[in-house]
Amino acid sequence: MSGSVSELAEVAAALRRLARAPGEVVIPCAASFDPRPYSGILPRFRLQKKEGKDRIAVVDGALVLSGSADGLDRLASFFDMPADVEPGFHVHHEAAYAPQFIAPDSLSLVIAVEGPNQPPQPMPQKRYG
Repeated sequence: MSGSVSELAEVAAALRRLARAPGEVVIPCAASFDPRPYSGILPRFRLQKKEGKDRIAVVDGALVLSGSADGLDRLASFFDMPADVEPGFHVHHEAAYAPQFIAPDSLSLVIAVEGPNQPPQPMPQKRYG
């Protein structure tokens, strides 16, 4: 997932709001770029408040980020980028880093900062073994 610092901050804010209220948030995504080397683009993502560990999944063509109130606050922190960060800066949300908080079946997620007027760029995922 990628976006400008301000777009990623909006996702963080949505996660924090959801942590304090019931429900789900659906956010449309830019889907008008060439996804190569990947096979496709997910046109939206959903934020869900649920009990249990943080989980990233693809369900019905959407990227789904879910977790408890504490988990959504944790997920939000991954979208908080310094204002002066360079394009291409990225963070990893992976079960290998925090198995006490992240469900073992959670997908890995790379959150990257785009530059101004730079189209989203797919980020290769690092695999841990």
